[in-house]
Amino acid sequence: MMNLEGTVIFRVLIDENGSYIKHLPPKSGHPTLINAIEEELCKLSFSPAKQGDKNSMFWVNVPFVFKLNEM
Repeated sequence: MMNLEGTVIFRVLIDENGSYIKHLPPKSGHPTLINAIEEELCKLSFSPAKQGDKNSMFWVNVPFVFKLNEM
């Protein structure tokens, strides 16, 4: 067990329907945590962004927090 904790922030591009398009690699974070997130990013969905009365693509920062449970 690696006992890794931390927050990894991904910049994610979301389409007009709220679906994942692509992401930018984070500037920091342990490779094991980054790989775990990258495998799941395409499964995320969001509420669409609005520009006036139309849905639009948008970039969003998504933090992923890894914390060990104390037993």
